[in-house]
Amino acid sequence: MKQTIVAEKAPALNDLAREIHAQNLRVGWWDEYLPNQKWKRFPTAMMLVITEIAEACEGDRKDRMDDHLPDEKMLHVEIADAAIRLLDLAGAYEIDLSLTDGRHNTEFAMARLAGHPVPAQLFLICKTAMGCDEAIAIRHTLADLWAFSFLRGFDLRRLIAAKRAYNDARLDHKRENRQKAGGKSY
Repeated sequence: MKQTIVAEKAPALNDLAREIHAQNLRVGWWDEYLPNQKWKRFPTAMMLVITEIAEACEGDRKDRMDDHLPDEKMLHVEIADAAIRLLDLAGAYEIDLSLTDGRHNTEFAMARLAGHPVPAQLFLICKTAMGCDEAIAIRHTLADLWAFSFLRGFDLRRLIAAKRAYNDARLDHKRENRQKAGGKSY
């Protein structure tokens, strides 16, 4: 299966990144970082990407279905959550997802991840997320997530859409509820 984030996915991903970021701006996920402190969010946001990947590993370890999308495997939905976070960052920082260093695209990621069990694949994805500068980390980690979805046989784009629709109606994602004690502050 020869697909690359560069040639086949990037224009649509650039649009999706802008759309996700605009939505997250509207609902207040970026409030404390505006108007000119967006880059201060990067370490927290990338740590949240890592936590989504850790939740994916836990879902795989226990072979669980997702709590929010009960017809879907938790592994797959948590990977979609990680992708949503990365696409939000790409939209915020206006990162062109069609750019690459010529080495790390989905095809490269698939070759790197292939043949490993799920926990090792997720570890390699985390290494990518933590081992590069901001723009490269976002591009390469997205390529890794797309490769993982191809290798594991699930439709990441469909799950991103389903999880975004679910999140849009969540009470704990509303600005006023996040500001309460114990709310989702970041």
